[in-house]
Amino acid sequence: PPLTSATQAASDALIRAAKQPKPPFDFAQVLIDSSSLNLDQLPPEEIRASPALQAMAEGFPWSRVVYAEAIERLLGAGAKLIILDVHFPKERVGDEILRETLARHPG
Repeated sequence: PPLTSATQAASDALIRAAKQPKPPFDFAQVLIDSSSLNLDQLPPEEIRASPALQAMAEGFPWSRVVYAEAIERLLGAGAKLIILDVHFPKERVGDEILRETLARHPG
């Protein structure tokens, strides 16, 4: 609904505008925002070429495949620590893939 979209856009703008203290180390925070939920800015061929983007395009909540791919890409980009702040209340598609990803990267 339009009100939900406006609320999400306002929330995203507040997060971007907020003055954040610089952490004492290299740090990147990856958030789910309205751009993550709406893939209109991506070309259709890019979505077709990526299983994770295809899963995201199916709507939120996403398959666990999306989280597994994000972990792999963050580690591939040099991340030393990844903290997931998510709640998975019941089994979903891709749980096994996420489990395997976490098992490959213990700690």
